[in-house]
Amino acid sequence: MSIREAPRPRVGAGPSHRIGRGLALIGATVALVVPSLGAVAEDESGPAGAATEEAVVDADGSGVAEQAGTVPEVPQTTARGRYNLGLGHFDAGDYEAAAADFLASRDDAGPDPELRYRAAFNLGLSLAAQVGFGSVGNGGPAAETAAGQPDGSEGEAQSPEHVIETLRQSAAWFNDAVRLAPPEDDDARINLELVSKWILQLADQLNQGDRLQARLDRLIDDQRGLRDQVRRLLMDIAAEGAATEPVGFTTEFEALASRERVLMAEVGDVIDLATEERLHIEQTPPEQRPPEQQSRVHQLARATDYLERARQSLDDARRRLRRLEGERGHRRTDAALAELKRAREQLQDPVTVLKAVARDEQELIAHTGALAAFSDGTISLEGEIPGWLTDKHLAERQEAIGVRTGGVLSRFEAVMATDPAAVSGGDEAGMRRAVEAAEEAVPMLGEGLAAMRAAITALESGNAAAALPEQNRAIAAIAQAIELFADVKSLIELAYGTQQGIVGLLTPGEDEDQGALSADEREAVAGRLIADNQRRLERLKGLLEEEAAAATAEEQDAQSRSAVESRFELAESLRARAGDGLANLASSVDDGAVDDARANAAQTLAHLEELRRLFFSIVEHVAALLADQVETHDRTATLQAESSAAMGDEFAPAVAAVAERQSRHAQVGDALAAALAQQADAATAPAPNATGTPAASADPAAGERLAKAADEVRKAGGRMLSAATILGDGAVRATTMSPDLEPALTDQLAAMEHLENALQELVPPQQRQQQGEEPQQGDAQQARPQPGEDEQMSQRQALKRLQAIRDREAERQRRRDGQTSPEPVEKDW
Repeated sequence: MSIREAPRPRVGAGPSHRIGRGLALIGATVALVVPSLGAVAEDESGPAGAATEEAVVDADGSGVAEQAGTVPEVPQTTARGRYNLGLGHFDAGDYEAAAADFLASRDDAGPDPELRYRAAFNLGLSLAAQVGFGSVGNGGPAAETAAGQPDGSEGEAQSPEHVIETLRQSAAWFNDAVRLAPPEDDDARINLELVSKWILQLADQLNQGDRLQARLDRLIDDQRGLRDQVRRLLMDIAAEGAATEPVGFTTEFEALASRERVLMAEVGDVIDLATEERLHIEQTPPEQRPPEQQSRVHQLARATDYLERARQSLDDARRRLRRLEGERGHRRTDAALAELKRAREQLQDPVTVLKAVARDEQELIAHTGALAAFSDGTISLEGEIPGWLTDKHLAERQEAIGVRTGGVLSRFEAVMATDPAAVSGGDEAGMRRAVEAAEEAVPMLGEGLAAMRAAITALESGNAAAALPEQNRAIAAIAQAIELFADVKSLIELAYGTQQGIVGLLTPGEDEDQGALSADEREAVAGRLIADNQRRLERLKGLLEEEAAAATAEEQDAQSRSAVESRFELAESLRARAGDGLANLASSVDDGAVDDARANAAQTLAHLEELRRLFFSIVEHVAALLADQVETHDRTATLQAESSAAMGDEFAPAVAAVAERQSRHAQVGDALAAALAQQADAATAPAPNATGTPAASADPAAGERLAKAADEVRKAGGRMLSAATILGDGAVRATTMSPDLEPALTDQLAAMEHLENALQELVPPQQRQQQGEEPQQGDAQQARPQPGEDEQMSQRQALKRLQAIRDREAERQRRRDGQTSPEPVEKDW
């Protein structure tokens, strides 16, 4: 179905100017809608109740051009004037200028509902048009069109990431237009669905190798944003005192419900993708499948189960929102987000999941040890034990960790059903190693699960001291299972972390309880850890040889092969020196030579740190910190919308757990900022690089980028520390009241933005281009100047700008209510 094009809206010559209908982008949906523009003129009067302003035009109306392609020359500074100026820019094809005018008009619209709606609508349309979508005769991306390349023949190539980001901003403004739309006007909702589909299609082209994982990532981001919008809406309702009867917020609830319906349909698409992939694999008999396919079938089945739960939660949330049940709607949106994240976890490799499980178990051990120390009087306080530190809370956390561990165990059991000898072709040696590792891991994880069940039993009986050794047994089993699948980088990381623990044992801090371990106990623990690291370094030797051979074979020219060989020779030298250091350390510990032991431990740690730098990029650590911070933000947002009365005794422990996570993030952020600052200094130093890594002179701007990244990470660490302080105070108050965690959420969002900025500095645009797909028209892409980082607005920044506009509108409404309601009106007729 096509829409007949109507005359463009323009400023009239009468006493007031007219606001034209939003440049509607509507059409029938078959596979992908091909939209057409339509505009109809409204009547000459402004919206009822709105303050109408005079347009700056000539008496004959010639102040605005009558033909498309020309822009009024007279400056128009009022909100309606900026809107009409934006229409002129849109007709002229200057979509960036149009977007700027529509944004200014939306920002200054004040109490003009029609202008707010049309400005938001046309801003979404202008953003879509900037990347080649939404103009007349140009619909969604055709199947043969490359991502980032508009359909128009005159369009220039743009990076797919930039196109998707711009379309996400367009979707955000169409979502705002849905909230403001008049009754029976579905244009904004239809456009929101169209733009969302375009985003999915482009992202699928960009992530052809992993469509399922990429779609899940986008779904989680979108659902997280919607959950946060529901939480902010609840805050607005509470500020207006309308919690019992939020009828005045019906349009906001309807807009959120509409967006939830779109996400529910997208979850259905992901379920279809997972089912299609699983059925394709199941066409091969189980005994003939390689181990990775056997595991993949199990992963897809479990992921589909969680996706079905998420779809049901989304449907429940949509119904709750349509009924104006804000708190229940938020709980269901948060539940859907948690289920989507669990679905994604099923698709991750088992080692990644086990590492996350080990981190959670380590945190649980610390809390269990604290409770045991409080209970037996080892730690004494003037007051009582913290109200959040309870046996019940710790038992529930242990149960959740056990469920996740059991999921990984079932994956390994599925892999064990594969016979590598029956599989022809491929890396049979690798398949055999995978099956053997899974066979070894199954009894280890089984032992870990048994220990977790014993710890749960002890905690439920109120005996935290008895649970502690079981938890230590569980984490030891998990660590052994992880190590079976460790590659070079993972093995180095394990050895480095263990060596840090050895140094800590031999060099206790001033604030550490000296009576926690006796000298003999410290010696025994250190001996076990040293033996573990010696075993790891022995295994690392073989893995380095295998990886060196594979990396050398991939290089085509002699110079590249020589560089790879030099890198692995340096790695082997550092590994050998670390091994010698561990041998000397073991002798010093046996002889009781404390000073020698500390020196050998520190020297070994330095060798391992150099080895770690050869294989680890600091970008990975910053990205991991960002992922952890996002997860902590999700947990905090869940608690902010809940109440101590609703969660009961579990509220305060949950806040305290989040506070501790946030505190660790701040510590990691400070360490990363210091490391980045050191690298920035090294990059600008004239001394030659002695580690074998590329010289700083290869990129003159490297030092500047590293310094900027260090500053961003330092700022992120500051906001993380602020959030941790707020959460810590909230944990104390949570035993008697529901604390306000919104300031912590604000700090967390700011920290996330700083980390994203740091990643942009660490991975320059040229490198991001090389890591992604090659552009279809490389010459055109190189010739076209790319917009600067400051000119590009991220999705989070766009949403912050949108929320700021809404906050100002709410404040204006509160001021008007405060000015009009208290004053009596005296009749004088």
